[in-house]
Amino acid sequence: MNMVETFTVEKDGKEITYRTLLTFYNKEAGKHFVVYTDDSKDEKGNVKVLVSSYDPDVEKSPLCSIESPEEWKIVSDALDVHQAELMAAIDRSQAAETVEIEEKSAPARFEMNGLTYQVLASLVDEENNNEYVLYVPAQTEAEKVEVLVGRLLEKDENGVPSKVGPIETEEEWRLIEEPVGAIIEHLNQK
Repeated sequence: MNMVETFTVEKDGKEITYRTLLTFYNKEAGKHFVVYTDDSKDEKGNVKVLVSSYDPDVEKSPLCSIESPEEWKIVSDALDVHQAELMAAIDRSQAAETVEIEEKSAPARFEMNGLTYQVLASLVDEENNNEYVLYVPAQTEAEKVEVLVGRLLEKDENGVPSKVGPIETEEEWRLIEEPVGAIIEHLNQK
């Protein structure tokens, strides 16, 4: 029996659908375990979670009860590790979304490829150690100006950009797309 995302068990003449939370094999016990829930809640409002051992090589394997305190310890340790991994993944995800925004009080200007640009704001992605610059051409008569976004490659001694490069991947753009949109919206409100 392969544990998939959901599975159905007949109990007391009723079919109950469970959602698999975690499966793992423990060499010491020589067993496969599954942690699952039907998303029902106990009297305190906590989601009920069940644990069983099973045989992945037997189709429609029965779900067997945990037999000993040692097996409960194995399951508890596995859940602790799984929870720590989930929390670390959430922390990484939140860190990737945290982008520091620095709005330039005095518009910095820089030259690149013979043109002068004005810096509107910069974004710092500390996790990936990248800085991005939002900038526009400095000399323009147009009412609407396209905001350019690039990765800061070099700064001068005053911290003013001297070389800006392109956003190289879709993944990199997805990381900054939302904060860039928020900055542009903020600048449009001024």
